[in-house]
Amino acid sequence: MANDPGWYPDPWRPGRRRWWDGSGWTDHTWDPAAPPPPSMTAAPSTFAPDPQRDLRDERGAALWAKRGYIAMFVGRVAGFLVTMIVFSQLVDDIRHAIDTNSTLDTNGSAYNALSLPFSSLTLLGLVAIIIWSYRAATVARNLHYPAVRGAVWAAVGWIVPIVNFWFPYQAIRDCLAPGNPERRTVKQWWTLYIVGLFIWLPAFLIAAFGSLPVGFAFSVPALVAGAMELALGLRVIDAVEADHAAAIDRLTSA
Repeated sequence: MANDPGWYPDPWRPGRRRWWDGSGWTDHTWDPAAPPPPSMTAAPSTFAPDPQRDLRDERGAALWAKRGYIAMFVGRVAGFLVTMIVFSQLVDDIRHAIDTNSTLDTNGSAYNALSLPFSSLTLLGLVAIIIWSYRAATVARNLHYPAVRGAVWAAVGWIVPIVNFWFPYQAIRDCLAPGNPERRTVKQWWTLYIVGLFIWLPAFLIAAFGSLPVGFAFSVPALVAGAMELALGLRVIDAVEADHAAAIDRLTSA
């Protein structure tokens, strides 16, 4: 993608050129050729770029992404707490079996029945966030925002191992215009997201090999971090939508 100042094709108005100042679109436009006579004008394509339609699609996806983020938060917290309880009981059963030289009786079906609803919540929430990430990155691409990752990676990056530690952050950060102060919010949100993947481990180990009540006590910081991550995640979604709405409004009103 070219980022040097110059005349480039208008993202949503075929045939028109718009001045890119190196960091964003300006209100200066240039029509290099007069439109053909009405009799020669082809019927508009159903798939022609439409900024307002793209924005509506993004807004619809953003609404579901917010719900999805809340579902992910509930699913992860509840899932971790259930896992702590079940694994603590499993460790106690193993110790009892060793002490009494008896056979270990495990009941994996009970754990599966308890964890399935929370796993489903987390998965559905992630799907909603992936769809929103793709739509938001598509609008940002049409606005010619500089981007390290394309729209496809904005979605796929969430589920590819290893790269899912930083690809989603880069893609969502680049959905905001350069210089937008909310880019710092994206960084804060992603830091808490990564921390949230590991902060449960001490509480989990304490509950399993020490005391379950103490493990629950150590899970409080994880809950606080998760709540902060949720609040920042919802703020990021709103910030991206507001950025795109303002940019499209400038384009279509010029």
